[in-house]
Amino acid sequence: MRPFPRAPAGGAPRLGAGRLAIALAACLGAAVLVLFGCGRGAETPGGAARREFTGRVDPASYAGDVTFRIGEHLPAKGESVPFSLYLGATPESATRLGVRAFLDLRALQTRLPELLSGPIDAGCTLGLDLDFGGAEAEGSSVRARGTVRADLYRCRRRGEAAETRGLHYLRAHVDFDAKVGATVVKDCLVFRLEALGVSPRGLLGGLADLLGITQRARGAIIEEARKTLAANPVCPDLSESLSLLDASFTGGGPREIGDGGIGAALAGSIGVSAEKLIRLVALGQSRGLVPGGAGAADATAAAPEVRFASEDSSTVRDSAIAYGLDIGLTPTAPTRIGIDVLLDLRDLQRQLPGLVAGDTLLDACGAKITLKTLDAQARGQALAARAQLAVQDFACDRTAEATWSRGALESEETVDIRGEMTARVTEQCVVFRLLDLARDPPSPIAQVELGGGRVTAARALLFDAFNLLLERNPLCPDLPPGLDLLDPRLDRGEVREIGTGGLGVTVGGSIDLRASTLVALLRHLQEQGLLPPKPG
Repeated sequence: MRPFPRAPAGGAPRLGAGRLAIALAACLGAAVLVLFGCGRGAETPGGAARREFTGRVDPASYAGDVTFRIGEHLPAKGESVPFSLYLGATPESATRLGVRAFLDLRALQTRLPELLSGPIDAGCTLGLDLDFGGAEAEGSSVRARGTVRADLYRCRRRGEAAETRGLHYLRAHVDFDAKVGATVVKDCLVFRLEALGVSPRGLLGGLADLLGITQRARGAIIEEARKTLAANPVCPDLSESLSLLDASFTGGGPREIGDGGIGAALAGSIGVSAEKLIRLVALGQSRGLVPGGAGAADATAAAPEVRFASEDSSTVRDSAIAYGLDIGLTPTAPTRIGIDVLLDLRDLQRQLPGLVAGDTLLDACGAKITLKTLDAQARGQALAARAQLAVQDFACDRTAEATWSRGALESEETVDIRGEMTARVTEQCVVFRLLDLARDPPSPIAQVELGGGRVTAARALLFDAFNLLLERNPLCPDLPPGLDLLDPRLDRGEVREIGTGGLGVTVGGSIDLRASTLVALLRHLQEQGLLPPKPG
């Protein structure tokens, strides 16, 4: 383009030339506005032939340990134009996920000529018609081409409600060629005009160029495009579920798909936090993928806490023991979740007498003690146990220098005992432990002949025998699917009374979050249909 010419010696251009300059400037300004989606009133499609852009989106552009494909739609002149968003996440540190997103905009790209071509309302004196030739990606930028036809009219009753177009003065065509790039600002892709070429056609176009109107129009176009593009960023919608992760994008721009197909890449990260993970679990609960409990959590709450209940069973001594779980998750630190579990063990309490009946607690030379029955009742944070023992006393005879043998039965009785038990957590299992043991009613517990002249108190032997029996029969509850992926560390437990005397145990611990933990949970929720599917 030539530089601005000096004004003719006779002064400013005549009125006709000035009107031509105004018309061309308005024409070019409107062309760029339409190019960037701000035109109104397109009614007839342009004459440009639609080009199909084929080729597969390179999986490397959104690679991750877990990937998603999200179908989205862009409203355009009363229509809905589809496009695809691909997302991949992978751990890049212990507490952060790297995120790569890719937008496939080819469906929109193909529709641009018919969406943007057509007449533009520019007022009474000027008629504009855009023939949008199309847009194509070129590496990391986008190039758009087209033509604007401008018609200058006389306007009757200008400025009045009844204004109409009169005499048609002239027509001019201006070709444009724009190069557009983009940067990431506040998680959005903001496009910017990097270069603009305008080329008026024919004699009238040459006259406009000679008068410097082309350069003046070009400057106005650049400024208007800058404002328009800055006001219309592209902000990917990660869907309701993935938006809870609060991904932050810091880099990206246009990318070419195949030969000229328009795409856009974004790169960023997701910080792993207790709050985000609990929001995901709460969302799963709201969709019925995680068992509900008393007061299902709100995934959008400022300080989320989730509680849910489930039922399962565990095998103890070849018997199925049903139990209930009431689980609560609460953030206790940025990357730590507190977990508390109430185990409802009333079915174990009910089956306990039959589970232990006939167990031998002590079998020595001079005595045999068998457990006839055992029952337990919770009292606040303690567990009161009562048992009946079958106690048999035998003669213990020496048969050799170092050998003793059980002899005849000397006596047999049933002894009632009582004790107090507590619960503790060992290797993620609940183990009960006897704290005290005494006869009921209180009386001494006899001594036992062990052989070799050794005599010891039966109470100490029974105490150890009971605890050994309890340790060999732990209860190891299974957490609901999905929560087991969080790898909770349970480290404390105590008896809790349920109702009147019902046996319950509260178990507490924590979950230390890692990026890999969040990835595992995202995969699980994706498999359950809560999160968008994998790319095909």
